[in-house]
Amino acid sequence: MHRGAPLCLFVLLALAGCGAVLPGGGPSAATTPTATPAPVPVDDGETRTLPPGVGPERVDAARLAEVTARSVRGETIRFQFDQREARPEFSLGTVYVGPRLTVEAVAADRYTVRVEEVNERGGGLSIETFENATYVTPDGTYRYDGENVTVAGAEDAYGRPSRLAATYVETYLDVETVEVRRLGNGSVVVEGEGGQAVNGTDYSVRAVVGPDGVVRSFEGIYTRDGRVQFATFSLSPRDAFQPPEWYRAATVTASPTATAATAVPATTATGDGNENANGTVTPTPTP
Repeated sequence: MHRGAPLCLFVLLALAGCGAVLPGGGPSAATTPTATPAPVPVDDGETRTLPPGVGPERVDAARLAEVTARSVRGETIRFQFDQREARPEFSLGTVYVGPRLTVEAVAADRYTVRVEEVNERGGGLSIETFENATYVTPDGTYRYDGENVTVAGAEDAYGRPSRLAATYVETYLDVETVEVRRLGNGSVVVEGEGGQAVNGTDYSVRAVVGPDGVVRSFEGIYTRDGRVQFATFSLSPRDAFQPPEWYRAATVTASPTATAATAVPATTATGDGNENANGTVTPTPTP
């Protein structure tokens, strides 16, 4: 007698009732887990196509400063940095007063730096008062105080334009929050708030960064001691470089050991007395 067959059939039926696999059949729908594929990251190219130093929600001010400084060393350029303080004036409403520093450079050892005080008034009136200028060449450093040209030592003169540009960019683009908007030419507009290094409160800035990471311009605004402050920077290439007119026209009247009455203070590691540690510029008092 073959009593094993009914017993095997009973075991199979019992297993089938528990969701087992029957011979010739597939897995039971009641017990087969549904697999959810892991999400695959989609690279939309957003970060890869932003300029160096710029992210969707942040900027690396040190990286932007480095790239901008490198471009200043390698191109014929002109850049200008302005500071203005809004001052109430009874007859004119508000005037905007502060220093302007203008740099024109063709190489790390051939450039001009000009400092002047600017007084902007209503109706587009702007009064510029010359303070001092420096012309650096491989042969020497020449300074002009509005009357005399003197020869100064070349200490720390090499590469000063790139150091200045880096200081301004790193100081005024070191922000806490950022919004980035793309332009059609590959550049981006960066709008930031909360300055980390600016000596003031309620800071906000709007900057244009080229596709190569060079900061082409920025406009910052903040409050210090109850007065509104403005800081603006613009950088552009130039086709040619010319020595300043005062250098071509004037006669050098002093040697490197000129007296303090005619010589402009020698350049230091932070500039020629006009450039402060936080990137601000203080005009040299007129003798």
